[in-house]
Amino acid sequence: LIHDAVFSIVFAALIHDADHQGISNVQLAKEQPEMAKHYRNKSIAEQNSLDIAWDMLMAERFTPLRKYIFGNEAELLRF
Repeated sequence: LIHDAVFSIVFAALIHDADHQGISNVQLAKEQPEMAKHYRNKSIAEQNSLDIAWDMLMAERFTPLRKYIFGNEAELLRF
């Protein structure tokens, strides 16, 4: 459990503001209504950051890193 918590904190710190466009969620919803709709107008920028970072982590080039972070498939799925 400690490993999960530490990784969660580090991952959150690393991905915070990934693809942030320097505008508020309200403005982002006005400028990109499809993105706002996708995230149901809730924490649009933050959810987008998480999706981008997770997609990157799941890319084939990061397989060795995932194997190091997650000991097995069950740990990956739990996270």
